Amino acid sequence: MMRPDKLSIPFLTVKECDEIVQNSDQWVEGTVFKFGQLIKQKQFRSVQICNGGISTELEDRIFKTIFLTNSSSFRYHLEGYEPKDPPLVFKYSADREDHYTWHSDSLPGDIVRKISFSIQLTNPTEYDGGDLEFMPAITDKKIRDQGTMTIFPSYKVHRVSPVTRGVRHVIVGWIYGPDFR
Repeated sequence: MMRPDKLSIPFLTVKECDEIVQNSDQWVEGTVFKFGQLIKQKQFRSVQICNGGISTELEDRIFKTIFLTNSSSFRYHLEGYEPKDPPLVFKYSADREDHYTWHSDSLPGDIVRKISFSIQLTNPTEYDGGDLEFMPAITDKKIRDQGTMTIFPSYKVHRVSPVTRGVRHVIVGWIYGPDFR
């Protein structure tokens, strides 16, 4: 059986998305992991990240959905969230020319990021650009639907294209497990 390279599924209602965005504040500048440390490098990644805004109930709901999806699609050995790396709300703004260049979410270690997910919070008519794209650069328009969760292997190379109008909010997170065998 061939594993999918990504899945996009309806997950949140418009009302839930709007409430998460309204409750998100305390924004900090995003960083990248390079040379064993987190650093700010706007040429690679320009985004603001909220230090809160995701309830334990929503984390649990995301986790259950990903585990169910994994058992029928990817079939990876998963363990859960890494407490130091919880799901977060990201804000990409045209005013700041926010983007994230080509990268993968894999990190070295005893347990690794195995599944990445992105939950679209913003109505796609409110911004231009800001597309979650995968190598080869093929954009799936379903990914832009408000409330859609996109689930993909963390080793998959992807980017967020520059936002050219408006603001895009998204929840981003990772599920960990033992190293691939």
